Amino acid sequence: MIGNALVLILFVLIVALRVAAPQSLGSFAALALANTSGLTGLLSQLSVNAAEAEAKLNSVERIREYDTLEQEAPAIIPENRPPKDWPATGEIVFKDASLRYRQGELVLKRLNLTVNGEEKVGIVGRTGAGKST
Repeated sequence: MIGNALVLILFVLIVALRVAAPQSLGSFAALALANTSGLTGLLSQLSVNAAEAEAKLNSVERIREYDTLEQEAPAIIPENRPPKDWPATGEIVFKDASLRYRQGELVLKRLNLTVNGEEKVGIVGRTGAGKST
């Protein structure tokens, strides 16, 4: 847009000079318009390069963000491992369970649930109700 505006301004100036001074401006006008048109291409390439640089710097920002995240607990905590013969009956029992996502508000509050072995359970609810948890 800037390049096209420059071409328009130059064209208006050439027309105004041609009216004010009728001597020949042909070669000067052609040279000026050709160089200004080339400048339009350079400005277009500059905007493409700026967009690419910004996209590549997003990865640097993301790495910095991940570097400052709080460390998660290890995948296996030896003192919290279940017994070797677990599960004996295939039963799932939640007693007064409350769960939250990170530091936010509780998603599940005081949940009491028993699923007997070989039962099928469907969990339904609105988005954010804690189904996947």
